[in-house]
Amino acid sequence: MNVTHNSKLGNGIILPSRKEATVIIVSLAVWLAVTATFVGFRPEHLYIAVFLAFMLLVTGTTRRLVVALMPFIVFGISYDWMNILPNYEINPVDIFGLYSAESGLFGITLPAASSEVAGVIVTPNEWWAMHASPVLDFLAGCFYLCWVPVPILFGLWLYFDKQHEVYLHFSLVFLFVNLLGFALYYVHPAAPPWYVAMHGFDFIPGTHGETAGLGRWDEMMGVGIFDGLYSRNSNVFAALPSLHA
Repeated sequence: MNVTHNSKLGNGIILPSRKEATVIIVSLAVWLAVTATFVGFRPEHLYIAVFLAFMLLVTGTTRRLVVALMPFIVFGISYDWMNILPNYEINPVDIFGLYSAESGLFGITLPAASSEVAGVIVTPNEWWAMHASPVLDFLAGCFYLCWVPVPILFGLWLYFDKQHEVYLHFSLVFLFVNLLGFALYYVHPAAPPWYVAMHGFDFIPGTHGETAGLGRWDEMMGVGIFDGLYSRNSNVFAALPSLHA
């Protein structure tokens, strides 16, 4: 038997060659080892590895699907691996400068009745903190959750609709834009609005992620989705650019 070719079982399942299977297992093991060593092991890492191994080893159809999804997989790994080297260890964090720029460009002047000092200028997030709306909180949380799922679902629709060239362009552009954003996070680390609201303008290394206003959505829905996402945020000082936008 020639092990350099895929073997086909009687039920039509095409298994990878021994060489391909070895590459798959070794690649997943290296990813798990690097992640566990430098980022910190979490149960979902093992679940993802088992799922990918199953998809890559079981049939040619599922194997092609995983290969097609590789831009999104690389995006996820890259985001997680930013924990290895925090951006504030590369360049100083912009806190006051960015806050001042936002206040100057988009600041909202409060009426005298709303503040102790007439004419106080607040940033949009500070204004919304004083004018919270359950309806807008719900809508904002739902749209916020679309950041990654919608591109993946749209990509899957293109893939299964056999628009393979369009899918390839779309997925690679998605990956490129996000990697470009990640690179800019290291060039110009920037504190998000909630950081100033909670910690002021002092830089605190190792600051944990915070759900900010999204915590109201978690409370409203009785879930901990945003708390789970941001308690292990890969990069707190990554406010500019906003990849959600």
